[in-house]
Amino acid sequence: MKVTDRAPGRALQALRIAAGFRSAAAAAARYKWSASRYVSHESGARPILADDAKRYAAAYGVKEKQILSPDPDWLRDLQERNGSELYRSKKGRAGRLFCARILAGYASYAEVARKWDIKPSTYLKHEQGENALGDHFIELYGLIFGVRAEWLRSGELPSGMGSEIDRDMAAVLRNPANFRRSPFLQPARDLVASLKDAAAPGRPGVSSLGIPEYDWSELESAGGKIAGLAHRSWSMPATFFADLGLDQRRIFIVVANVDRDGLEKGERLFVWTGNVHSKRNASLVFRRGKLMVSEAGTDTSRVGEILWRLAPVRQTR
Repeated sequence: MKVTDRAPGRALQALRIAAGFRSAAAAAARYKWSASRYVSHESGARPILADDAKRYAAAYGVKEKQILSPDPDWLRDLQERNGSELYRSKKGRAGRLFCARILAGYASYAEVARKWDIKPSTYLKHEQGENALGDHFIELYGLIFGVRAEWLRSGELPSGMGSEIDRDMAAVLRNPANFRRSPFLQPARDLVASLKDAAAPGRPGVSSLGIPEYDWSELESAGGKIAGLAHRSWSMPATFFADLGLDQRRIFIVVANVDRDGLEKGERLFVWTGNVHSKRNASLVFRRGKLMVSEAGTDTSRVGEILWRLAPVRQTR
């Protein structure tokens, strides 16, 4: 059936943006809706039926009629508010990107583009806030500059640049050239290449997020505290952890770069810092000056619950 009234779709889109979802796919993933159906409702390609409106209204906290027959003045006001918020969000991300570049030691945008083979105009428009900074590019720049992707995205601390930088973040953002950060791990070029490929124009891609990865020896030296530690980033589908009911901000990866506690060198542990799901699961703990894998899961020095253990990949001939 052909849709003649585009207002319901526009109202649905405005409500989704106001709720903080950057894409229709992200909202569909969060509420476990059919992504193709939801996208077609927003775009106006498919009419929104009563059952659909009831489902969307409950999620966005409005009445069904605000979706099915939105008041034009209400919709216009909501769209204008969204526009202002999006502008501020875009400029905020651009400012944090500029800050990250300076503190990573790149004197110019051209230097970044040259080293990592990024189109100069693409990077410059991101740093100047002319173009929106999408998820794939956020992950890419976070990896290159050694900062948390979530800090680039929303400004949520820690930034990944260390506690001293974070304590003075307002001043750092105003003039990053006045500050210095600790050296950070340079990313592997294959990881950068994979994110560049995902961010390439025209690639449908899946919205991704970066999960920080720390070396066992570094985490051990820091007494089990990850704040401010240098890290790499794993790019993973944004819906992966949401589908499991987990908050990805509470997950990090530890790679066994040294022989410890029966772990195979190169083995990776996915660690959850939220409430323990099951006492039968192993936990990572810090005890007697060392990291350890504990089967009890109740130790007061618990760093986090171990969700998965990933064996190292072996080359075969």
